[in-house]
Amino acid sequence: MSTCVASAACLAPNPTFDGDATGPGATSGTSASAAPATTSGATETSASPPGSTSEGATAGATSEDATAGATSEDATAGTTGATVDEGATLCGFAPGAWTLSEPTPVAELNSPDGEGEPYLTPDGRTLYFASSRPGGLGSWDSYRASRETVDSPFGAPVNNEDLAVNLEGADTKLALSPDGTHGYLASARPGGPGGSELWSAARAEPTAPFGEFTLLANLVTAGDEYDPHISEDGLRLYFATGAPLGVVMSQRPDAGASFPAAAPVAGLEGPDKVSHPFLTPDERVIVFESDRPGGVGDSDLWLATRPELDAPFGPPTLLPAINSEHFEGEPVLRADGCELLFASTRPAGVGGWDLWRAEVVAAP
Repeated sequence: MSTCVASAACLAPNPTFDGDATGPGATSGTSASAAPATTSGATETSASPPGSTSEGATAGATSEDATAGATSEDATAGTTGATVDEGATLCGFAPGAWTLSEPTPVAELNSPDGEGEPYLTPDGRTLYFASSRPGGLGSWDSYRASRETVDSPFGAPVNNEDLAVNLEGADTKLALSPDGTHGYLASARPGGPGGSELWSAARAEPTAPFGEFTLLANLVTAGDEYDPHISEDGLRLYFATGAPLGVVMSQRPDAGASFPAAAPVAGLEGPDKVSHPFLTPDERVIVFESDRPGGVGDSDLWLATRPELDAPFGPPTLLPAINSEHFEGEPVLRADGCELLFASTRPAGVGGWDLWRAEVVAAP
């Protein structure tokens, strides 16, 4: 990949990101069309990874006091703060009392090539992400990096080849079950019908290699599938598919059953791209990427809430203080709701796609 500055021109060599008018994680109009094509021709303007834990980080760890899951029917988020309904909190802040800090690049992980598709283990110490840097098995590979504490920089990234994740082709977002023993991967690897599909694998413990990834055949559509996000109980799998990309969900009756065909997530339907869903543990707050009207750049980060699991999401609102005239997408929140990681092409990064972070802080 060239070391061009962040611009639409830099997106073309980025084959693992959600595609064209919506590929796996595809971004909107300009970014989608400029994004690199997957095996099936669909492109993805954003990418995300996940894998397993490393160097003592425990993928299965959870936060006892995580409050990121609180939500609201009528959440609103402006440029200086965000509001969720009565009783909801984020990172311990009361409704309407939080915003996000100025984003900074995750400099220790970014390269002149592409990085995206972040996934954080519940303890916040291990980050899985996708990269097109040299030395991988495919056009995009899944990597991981660990940090001593949530306030420490990440250590050197490790290719998840040692966890039996990567193959030839584009391996983009890897998402894990909360205990780290099951992985859900968006990949354009051989063995599928072509293009990006969703695959799953299991392992005995959070630091062990995965068994063989198998195609989630019931979720295959005429298009591509991207951006898996698994619920806390392992019964609901959210992802993006369609043209333009939309967020759908497949629900199975128990952890031993197969995932059936998915259906659109109520409240997020529409003519515009919606991709890269990340939900808080109670599934009442969702952050996602979209090129819908009212945004700031070619693709932006949005938030929506619902009062309960079976209710539709309310009207989406822009995340505060994050979006720019450039591409922003592929969001993930730390389990305690205090840190946001995402991908962006904004200046001050290293390559066309870079990882960025921001903290949830008190609103002015």
